[in-house]
Amino acid sequence: MSLNNYLIIILAAGFISLPSCNRLPDRFSVTEELPDIFPDIAGVTIPVNIAPLNFRLNNSPRKTLVTLEEKNGIMIVRGKDKIRIRVKRWHKLLEQNKGGEILLTVYTKNSGEWSGHLPFRVFVKELPVDPYLVYRRIAPGYESWSRMGIYQRNIFNFDEDPVIDNRMLTGNCMNCHSFSNYNPEMMMLHLRGKIAGTLIARDGDVIK
Repeated sequence: MSLNNYLIIILAAGFISLPSCNRLPDRFSVTEELPDIFPDIAGVTIPVNIAPLNFRLNNSPRKTLVTLEEKNGIMIVRGKDKIRIRVKRWHKLLEQNKGGEILLTVYTKNSGEWSGHLPFRVFVKELPVDPYLVYRRIAPGYESWSRMGIYQRNIFNFDEDPVIDNRMLTGNCMNCHSFSNYNPEMMMLHLRGKIAGTLIARDGDVIK
């Protein structure tokens, strides 16, 4: 659906009568291109418990406005060259639209002029995924490093916590962590250096 047709639908549905602080730009030009954003989330399918799909505008606009249209109405989010959606608002949106889709339209302002880009969809699956990711965190260019660790991230809200950090030990290198059949209560981790060895965690107990 073109942006022109989409705007006609918005006007017909009465969405334009939002308060002035949340309304669309009064005047804008229409571009037949999708917005240049990172990460590119156009057309993706997401689980219902994923954290907000925040993104950056690569053309560094002075202002950005994004509409998220769903079956119950429309949400508007503003930013500069980055769009950050509040966690509570986002999860309420996903819960209300699981098994459905959300239509996003991005408006950007440069040199005093607003542009409206082609809308794109994000599809929401009904089923959640495992709530945590576990990974080794180390600075880029890891040939030279001083700090690293195994961390877990909550995919619901971006919270990150260390499982083990080399500052807890003697500055060791650590790698090769894995779980037994995806069971978080059974984990193996290998250490190098002064206290080299393999650590095995089982039901809260750790042996080397």
